[in-house]
Amino acid sequence: MQTITLRVEDSVSEKFLWLLEHFDEKEISIIDKIGKMYQLLFSPQAKKDLEGLA
Repeated sequence: MQTITLRVEDSVSEKFLWLLEHFDEKEISIIDKIGKMYQLLFSPQAKKDLEGLA
């Protein structure tokens, strides 16, 4: 799994968390949150799924 740190703007924070909740805990885990920064653990499949949304 890969660890990725993201900064999420307040205007999309709720939508971003909604999206993450639709993944299984084995695919994506929030491992740390500091202010607007989220540190996430992604499985390779979850990373591919998210890249497909772009």
